[in-house]
Amino acid sequence: VVLTLAAAAVCAQALARYGSPLVTTPSGTRTDPLAAAAPALLLVALAVAAMAVLGPATRAWAGLAARARGASGVLAARQVARRLVVYVVPVVLLALSGGAATLAGAYAGTARALSDDVSVLRNGADVRVVLPAGHEADAETRAAYAGADGVVTAMPVLTDEAHAGEIPLTLVAAPVADLGTVMRAPEGVSDVGGLAAATVPERPAIPLPGDARTVRLDVTAAVEATQLRRIDGFEGEALGRVEEGMTYQATVLLVAPDGAAAQVGLPPMDLDLDGDGDGTNPVGDEPVTHELAARIPPSPEAGPWSVAAVDVAMPTDWSVETRNEVALDGLAVDGSPVRLPDEWRVLSPTSGALQPGGSGGGEEATGPVAEAELFGWNRAVPFRFLPGGSASPLPVVVTEHLARTLSLGVGDVLELSHRGVSADAEITATTDVVPGVLEPDVAVADAAALTAWRLGATAEPAVADEIWVAAGGSGGPGGASAGEPAGGPDGTGTTAVDTTAAAVRETAAALRGDDGAAATVSTPGYAVTVDAAAPVRVAFWLAAVGATALALVGVVVAAVAMLRQRRAEVIVLRAVGLGPTAQARARVTELVVVGAAAVVLGAVAGWGVARFAVGGLAQATLTGIDADVPTRFAVDGTGVAVVLGAALAGLGVVASLVGARVAAQARDTTYREEVR
Repeated sequence: VVLTLAAAAVCAQALARYGSPLVTTPSGTRTDPLAAAAPALLLVALAVAAMAVLGPATRAWAGLAARARGASGVLAARQVARRLVVYVVPVVLLALSGGAATLAGAYAGTARALSDDVSVLRNGADVRVVLPAGHEADAETRAAYAGADGVVTAMPVLTDEAHAGEIPLTLVAAPVADLGTVMRAPEGVSDVGGLAAATVPERPAIPLPGDARTVRLDVTAAVEATQLRRIDGFEGEALGRVEEGMTYQATVLLVAPDGAAAQVGLPPMDLDLDGDGDGTNPVGDEPVTHELAARIPPSPEAGPWSVAAVDVAMPTDWSVETRNEVALDGLAVDGSPVRLPDEWRVLSPTSGALQPGGSGGGEEATGPVAEAELFGWNRAVPFRFLPGGSASPLPVVVTEHLARTLSLGVGDVLELSHRGVSADAEITATTDVVPGVLEPDVAVADAAALTAWRLGATAEPAVADEIWVAAGGSGGPGGASAGEPAGGPDGTGTTAVDTTAAAVRETAAALRGDDGAAATVSTPGYAVTVDAAAPVRVAFWLAAVGATALALVGVVVAAVAMLRQRRAEVIVLRAVGLGPTAQARARVTELVVVGAAAVVLGAVAGWGVARFAVGGLAQATLTGIDADVPTRFAVDGTGVAVVLGAALAGLGVVASLVGARVAAQARDTTYREEVR
């Protein structure tokens, strides 16, 4: 007994350490024998431990039975209490039978639930559209899919490679407002609502009205030629020749809540180096303010635009050195002034040849100012004006595996690198798995926040390459999308997801590019994987059936042995007035109560072992999945009921036969103990 308990403890510790019998090592995946043996040894240990409970339980039963009227109950209880050694084998075998049945049912149910969960998590949405390489989910493409029949919401999603330090990861960016509506995850596996709440970005510094049509930027600028190189043949009009084609070009960068970006080019400001006042919106050595206005594109369906940045490109020329000063004094939308933030920061390129100056506020400036001394080949040097005194880290939700790898937690800051941008990102929450990206290292961010984060590092926005669709009549936000029947008159049972997916596939075919490439459309369960858990489920059920058969054989052997050993007892009980029926009832009660108690105790023990072990066992049979997908504990009640029912039915049959035999012995008046 002690050795059994010790072995079970060692194996249980190994299973708890590794999580499953499959252990990943630098040389590959191997099976740990201790972890693999843990479920069986734990069942055996608990079955043996049940024997320690049987003694006090039968004595308590005998005490309670003694208070009742009739001899059958108290006789059965006292006989069991006196003959515990005889019942050891049947009790252990029946307990193992009950435990094996519950363990098999728990593994079958959990593995099936995990497979269903992975089917939903792998797709991430009711319908998922992956655009061909080189294609982007622009406004026109999103509108086309949003207009397909059955589509409730079409959400642009970016899935791209990134790095946290030296750790590669997958970056997922989606509009946080649509995340809870479109993203699908089984209940209890991934909290989509919490995922969306943790990635809510800061309020835009300069939001625009939803019906905005024009934008006007008030810019104060001045330029002075500090040194002119000799130009043969143009000594008298050198500055006039040099300034040709040299302009300040301002651009307003807009961002929508879904991460879409737009550039609004404003009228140019020509450099007036010779002071003759020629050109469009001329800028000379004295500060001058120009009102630069342009139309802005209509607001997208996701919401109104906000001003994320203002770019000002300053010209250079190899023949002249210039001192430049550009200030943003005001912003108006449709003629109405817009309040600007008090703090700004100006990003400028760093180059030894161009030698840009710093940024600051001049004595006459009322807004942010960019000052630079420029000289070089003919090119435009961009300066980016960003609202806010300092760059804010990008809020991200990361997987638990990535957080452990980086040794970071909620509130910590990591260096995130994405498409040439390396800047800070703050971990706002962690999650076991990200729907749609079943990889161990994933970071999720709001699309608009990612666009602003990239603009804050003087990079271009990253456009979404996928569209995730929520279908009408599917599961609720964040719920597993099994798809309710569409309810058509044909009664075919077609689901809303199937109907929507068919319409989306038609849209994808219509949007096929010139290269003939079409988008890939998938639904939950679309990606077929090998059901590696099937043979394991069969093995568990065969083990449960075998344990039940063995237990019944053990009960039959013990019953036959007791019929022979207790033959004389029948004569004595008959002599004291206990008839055949009463003796048969007492013997049946012994077997049924002890056997049923053993089966129930074994089932409870099996449930406990299953809660501890089947999660890792089910995960070990997943193929093609690197993420740590949480398991939902589920039990195949039908299978468990069949096996336990068979065990109890077999026990009842044996008990009935024993009772009939005891009654026959009690009626036999020819039997004599001395001549047996």
